Parts: sequence; structure tokens; C-alpha cells
Amino acid sequence: MSEVCRADFEQYSVRELVYPGGRRMPRHAHGYSNLTVVVSGEIDETTDDGEHRGRSCSVLLKPAGTMHSNSIPGRQGTRTVSIELKPASPLAKQLRRWEWIETPDTARAALAFYAAFRSGVDVESTAMALLAIATANAALGMQQAPPWLEVVKRILDTRFHEPIRFEDVAAEVGLHPVYLSRAFRKHQGVVMGEYVRGLRLRHARHLLSATERSLSVISAEAGFSDASHLCRVFAEAHAVTPKAYRALVRERTRTG
Repeated sequence: MSEVCRADFEQYSVRELVYPGGRRMPRHAHGYSNLTVVVSGEIDETTDDGEHRGRSCSVLLKPAGTMHSNSIPGRQGTRTVSIELKPASPLAKQLRRWEWIETPDTARAALAFYAAFRSGVDVESTAMALLAIATANAALGMQQAPPWLEVVKRILDTRFHEPIRFEDVAAEVGLHPVYLSRAFRKHQGVVMGEYVRGLRLRHARHLLSATERSLSVISAEAGFSDASHLCRVFAEAHAVTPKAYRALVRERTRTG
């Protein structure tokens, strides 16, 4: 692991780190709470509460003292940027549990924060906006959810790149489609169509950051109808085109 950039503020420090491919980090904990954005590559993290693979624009909230282990799959390596909160900062109280946030609005805020950090302009305001959006989504995830919700999410997570009929999903879990739709939105904060779109965008971000594949190939693999559809949805969600996104998250990977 190497630090390529750092900036210190009153309540937190921002660090950009690069991890070599194949690196494994045994269980450990930090004395500070932090929010981490995966810029490029992938990182696996395991805690007592579960495990998750973060990809480009995945956001991690981690309270101080959380025991965890990490590994970097493949040979590409991984780049992250973290907001490390000082122990006395009141912001640290907002990070109540270990959680990965994968929503499109959090990804957009993460990208805006990274672009600001790279340019040195509006770093504090974009950092605060990212913390606010990520912790709000984390609070939504802490609500009591019915057991079938995880089953539905696993189905969508597996088939996001395929045409999905939500009536078929409802039948698989034995629920009425109208009830499923309303309950899903209540507990997830988005309708199922938006959730699937977020999964497709997440996969597209990963392929843009980690491969040389064309937009046509990426659009097909991520479940979009064509490259134009991918470009339109991606720009609406992230306020940048796929081409500009690829250039931003990969520039330091090549030169850093």
C-alpha cells in the first residue's frame, strides 16, 4: 500500500491510497472512523457482520474499532480515497456501523468528491455532501426489513444484466406484484427498476475503470440496450459521460 496524495482539514484527513494486486491484509482495526471510496479496481472486505466486494464508486462507512480483513483480487491493483475522521469530530458519530453503500446518488456524490479532491477545489463541501448522502442511505438500510427482501435482492443482483419482469420475481417469492413493489420501495428507498439500474451502472463503472472494453461491449454486459442508452443513463446518473469517467478514474492508475 502506498499513499499518493493527502490533504488535512480541521475534522478529518483525506488520503488517496494505491494497493497492489494480490495484496492480502489480515484482520485489523483503525482508531478512527472513515468513509472510503473505491476509485478503481476491486477490494474485498470481511468483518464479523459480513463480506463485500467494493468496485469503482462503491462507498464504505466504517466506525472506529471495526475488525476487518482485506484482499485485492487480480493483478490490476486498487485505488481508494478515504475521509478519515478525527476521533474528536462530531461527524464520527454519524458512522454507526460497517456498511457498503452502492446507490446511484452516493456514487454520483463520490465521483464529485474525488474530482474535487483531484482539482483541489470544493473538497470540503463535496466531502460533507458525500457524508450526508452516504449516512442517510445507511440509516435507511438499518430499518427492519422482511426476510423476503434479501431473496428479492439476490435475484436482482444475479440477473440485473437480463431483461427482468418484476411479476416473475414476485411469483418466485410468492408475493403479489403490487405489494412487492410498494414494500420494496419502502425498505430500499427506490423502486425495483431504479435498483436494477443502479446495479447496471455499478457494473458499467467497474468495466470502464478496469478494462479496455468498448462502450458497445460494456453496454451489452451491463444490461443496457446499446451504447447510446448506456451513455444517456450514465451521464444522467453521474453528471459525466462514460468517456470522461474512464479518464478521471484511470489517469492516476496509469501515472500514479
